[in-house]
Amino acid sequence: MNTVKMNQQNQKTDNKVKVHRFEIFKGRTNAMGIVEKVSVVGHSTLYEGSSTYSVYLRTLIKDIFYLLPEESEDRPHDFVILTREPSMIAGKKYFWNRVGAGKLLSNENAGIMKLEFDLFDNVELYLNYHNATVRELDSNSNPAA
Repeated sequence: MNTVKMNQQNQKTDNKVKVHRFEIFKGRTNAMGIVEKVSVVGHSTLYEGSSTYSVYLRTLIKDIFYLLPEESEDRPHDFVILTREPSMIAGKKYFWNRVGAGKLLSNENAGIMKLEFDLFDNVELYLNYHNATVRELDSNSNPAA
């Protein structure tokens, strides 16, 4: 009987996944070049073992953006921001749209990524790696909920 309970517990923990949640904020750079938070405008989630961040902005509540590492070394940024829509082409699940880029900052601003959306030209948005929260969820649950 104890062996059955232990197997059930092991199965339950095997169906769990760690999800990291990062704050996205509107910021400004002060006179010393340090990014300061003005207000929180959304969040981003990252499943452990994945390289794709899901980005949720409060202003665009129904939209999900995807932040992926840039594959081309010729580009001046570290990440690309994408949207996706269902594809009408057989054999292709999604059509991806490039809508911006992300650049990891350094020195005094280490641990922060600047997000540059094509349509938000004069808005400074940042993803903050500091104080990220980690939750363990069922592998089929939605971390944004």
